[in-house]
Amino acid sequence: MQHVQWRLGSVAVAMLLAAGTAIAEVPVYKVTELLVGPKGDSTLYSIGRAINKSGQTAIEFGYTFGAGFAAARCNKASCSLVPELQTMGASATTPWGINDMSVVTGSSLAGAATHAFLFDGATTQDLGGFPEDGCGGCSLDSHGRDINNLGQVTGRAATMSGAVHAFLKQGTTMLDLGTLGGDHSEGIAVNDKGDVVGMAHLPGGEQRAFLYRNGVMSNLGTLGGSQSAAVAINDSRQVTGCSTLAGDAVRQAFVYSQGVMQALPSLGGDDSCALGINRNGWVVGYSTPIGGTDRRAVVHDGLQLVDLNTRLDPKTGKNWVMLEARAINDSGLIIGTGQHKGTTRAFLLTPVAAQ
Repeated sequence: MQHVQWRLGSVAVAMLLAAGTAIAEVPVYKVTELLVGPKGDSTLYSIGRAINKSGQTAIEFGYTFGAGFAAARCNKASCSLVPELQTMGASATTPWGINDMSVVTGSSLAGAATHAFLFDGATTQDLGGFPEDGCGGCSLDSHGRDINNLGQVTGRAATMSGAVHAFLKQGTTMLDLGTLGGDHSEGIAVNDKGDVVGMAHLPGGEQRAFLYRNGVMSNLGTLGGSQSAAVAINDSRQVTGCSTLAGDAVRQAFVYSQGVMQALPSLGGDDSCALGINRNGWVVGYSTPIGGTDRRAVVHDGLQLVDLNTRLDPKTGKNWVMLEARAINDSGLIIGTGQHKGTTRAFLLTPVAAQ
């Protein structure tokens, strides 16, 4: 098994153990390809976006050489189309989040604008935009990025001034979360406590990871560089994302907890990011290897970083290269994107013991 051994410092160990992190051997995974359409059709692509507690997933799919893209909700290998907000013209719908009630959020064309949506299995609801345009946000863009089990949605939305702000929407109210002094912010993930993480600009344009909690947006800082972004958060308020190091030439995955941003290991290259975290503190994302630029999907179990390409079931993992692990649920199932026989395809990884 190819992996990077990395012992956590005492602070990081305390952070993870306090949150109930389970330290266990990274398993072998069965690979399930996720796609709407014939799996042998090399003109079709798919991208893994999100997974819920029961293992249902949300994917984007479309043609590799053609206009339009669409969203689907999958139950294992069976995927069904998420209806668009409009049915005229080329499709342009992408999913980003799915909660444990199987409700999907993302963005879809809605007339002249692109709007955040909710799909509950029966209907697709237009969430509109900030209401400052006089028509409930009908003319302003919005994009949904995540949904929690309370039905709260976070994402980004345009303002009348041309700025873009993170939002938190519940029911009919779209709350503007503001920025860190700049003109851009984006909510990327929301946990079941209503805490939002994402990225926001400072007055000088530098990008910072943020945590929005109890009405306050807090700057989480960086690992020494000028840029950072928070991408995921669990209910223990462990946050994952990536930050540049001093000089901004290297981007490094991090976990943030109890006021401390801790760098996670990489495969040795200059680009890594932690994209998902479950309640056990297992982290997934991507990393580039030493001297390489091609991403590899990785998982961190609290003690070591493992290239998921080294943990695939030989039969179902044949002809796969796993490029990015997007999210991991509490049972250890992983959604992501890779190359299967040279074509970009979404995947679901199921621990062999959990089948």
